[in-house]
Amino acid sequence: MRILQVIHGYPPHYMAGSEVYTYNLTSELARHAEVAVFTRTENPYAPEYKVRDTHESGVFVRRVNKPSRDYTLHDKYEDARIDESFRDMMRTFQPHVVHIGHLSHLSTNIPVIASEEFGAPVIFTAHDFWMGCYRGQLVDHTQTICGGPSVERCSACAKHAYKEWMRREEIERYFAHMDRVMRSIDLYLTPSRTLQRFLRERGVPAVKIVYSPYGFNRQIACRRPHTGTMRRGALRFGFMGRILPVKGVDLLIRAFRQVRGEAELSIFGNAGNHALYLEEHRRGDTRITFRGSFDNSRLSDVLSGMDVLVVPSIWLENAPLVIQEAHLAGIPVITSNAGGMAELVQDGVDGFLFPLGDEDALRNLLQRLVDHPDELLKLSVDASRIRSIEDDAQSCLAAYRILLTPERITFITNPGLCNLACPMCDTHSPFNRNREKRGALPLMDFSVIEKTVRELAPLGLKELIPSTMGEPLLYPHFSKILDLAVECGVSVNLTTNATFPKGGVDFWADRLLPVLSDVKFSLNAINPTVNDRIMGGTCTSTQLTNIEHFLHLRDAFTQKTGRRCTVTLQMTFMRSNLEHIGEVMRWAIPRGIDRLKGHHLWVTWTELSDESLKSSDALIKRWNEVVYELEHFAKGHPLPNGKRIRLDNITRLREPQQVAEKGSCLFLGKEAWIEADGSFQVCCCPSEVRKSFGTFGSVSSESLRWLWSSPRYRSFVATWGDHANCRICNMRKQEDEEIQDA
Repeated sequence: MRILQVIHGYPPHYMAGSEVYTYNLTSELARHAEVAVFTRTENPYAPEYKVRDTHESGVFVRRVNKPSRDYTLHDKYEDARIDESFRDMMRTFQPHVVHIGHLSHLSTNIPVIASEEFGAPVIFTAHDFWMGCYRGQLVDHTQTICGGPSVERCSACAKHAYKEWMRREEIERYFAHMDRVMRSIDLYLTPSRTLQRFLRERGVPAVKIVYSPYGFNRQIACRRPHTGTMRRGALRFGFMGRILPVKGVDLLIRAFRQVRGEAELSIFGNAGNHALYLEEHRRGDTRITFRGSFDNSRLSDVLSGMDVLVVPSIWLENAPLVIQEAHLAGIPVITSNAGGMAELVQDGVDGFLFPLGDEDALRNLLQRLVDHPDELLKLSVDASRIRSIEDDAQSCLAAYRILLTPERITFITNPGLCNLACPMCDTHSPFNRNREKRGALPLMDFSVIEKTVRELAPLGLKELIPSTMGEPLLYPHFSKILDLAVECGVSVNLTTNATFPKGGVDFWADRLLPVLSDVKFSLNAINPTVNDRIMGGTCTSTQLTNIEHFLHLRDAFTQKTGRRCTVTLQMTFMRSNLEHIGEVMRWAIPRGIDRLKGHHLWVTWTELSDESLKSSDALIKRWNEVVYELEHFAKGHPLPNGKRIRLDNITRLREPQQVAEKGSCLFLGKEAWIEADGSFQVCCCPSEVRKSFGTFGSVSSESLRWLWSSPRYRSFVATWGDHANCRICNMRKQEDEEIQDA
């Protein structure tokens, strides 16, 4: 996998939080993949936009020189020459995925170029509010927290930065441009809940946001041993970070200057021309020392000289790295009670909070600790709460794989070949007036399967699923699929009707068990009268015997090799078998069947209208009672291995023809459907329903990786719940909408 990291500054030229984090993440990712960095420098002694390439610790780094500053709002977010340099980087490195850390001083066209011109999925780690606030901190020119982006507020704010000639039209253009940029991003990683909420308020769909705390190199901040007694001498307060007004450095200096007693304050950071102005706040207090910037490799030495770290920012910081670095070293933190700062410090547990911007409250807190330093001994800093960079990188790699490739691909290999005629089937139902034409349906060309699996297996494809329309064991090239899966290290997830055609149970078990992850046996009742009618042409007793024999062979194979596939019974829930679901579960549990799964009937044929359990309030009520009975029985009757049988898609229903307004799709962004003709389909719903979604291309002529990461498909994934057919989908998981965690 090739990963391109994009960041507005990169060590050693820039050592602020987002830059150091990107460096650490890049270094860890480089242990698992090929990584490159696209960034900028501000070298006044080199030509503008001159490119310099280096290889640093196994990472290819391209730095574009941009010494000029931003004099107009447009300069702040667009740069055509940076765009061209980035295009050249994309052509040179050809990344599979682009991971952006910050775009300030670069160009906000970068995610659009990556997505629309090169078809690369884009991940964005949000380090501040810059994607909705050109200042980045969501504060106005008076250093007051803004109520949120709007044309009115931003117009007023921009006039102070870019003078009175700033027109409203410029802000409107900025908003329209940034909306397009944000839509081009496939996944946002937010290290704080504060930024999560901000992005949701900006209109980013919850499905595109993942809460992902920063990872840290745990070795760089050595934990101080806890002696149970306070060190003698002056209480040592410290500040680390950029010397900017929004960081509250002047607030801290003024508050500390009024503290009486043995105390000292060390300020680490490059003060630059701010030093003279801060001296005015210091007023000669020799207890306050400006110690300048330091290389991150010296972090442990710097922290060892502190008893307490103070983070007094007056903006809603995202998730300050310095707080977490201090906690890694076992040092308590004093910080503002707002934004991501308050998320990281538990007042009275591992530090103290004070009202944001309240100088008197900060002074009183500092004085209290100087007067009673033993209060610090009551604190307990839990360094284990801080995420490791190794875990962070693995989470990023998993996110990349999801964007690059589906976890599973269903290949509709042989829709026209089946040995049963189930009435609910799209193709083989006796109600299908064109049933005689099923033999004319195409067989999938095996080369399509082979090309797709070989391309995507190295990028994270986990499973392939042979035909869910028709009986897959009848596909002429089914054995080739098994051989391909073994060769590429991909599992097979099989759905079959338990008749085991063309070989029998022993023959197929010998081929299947080394490669299966799960096998779903279609079974709609234990009662032969009911099951034979639902599964037209089957023999229920033969099905049950075959399943039991397969379970015996599965368990023997597991005992011999340690490899174990799960076994699932799959049902279609309808009026005819509603009262028989419990019997199926009672049959399954003592035999060691891992899962009972099903879905509500898709009423594909009018003759089945009365079979839908969603057709009346009475049926919904009875279904909900059955769900309760199944859950209750499963809790009290474990499988032979002591685990509980898993119940999938067995959840309560609401009013007829309606599901929860909020919920999630089990398939979009996770599983791809490839029809026998090679067309890429978004999900497993009936073909007539899928047509309403539009066309998404064909793997016969294009790469599935390209189709999977295409703006059209990613946009559909992000807004799937808006589609009318999605709102009444039988497969929709009913749950409250939640932003996922990494």
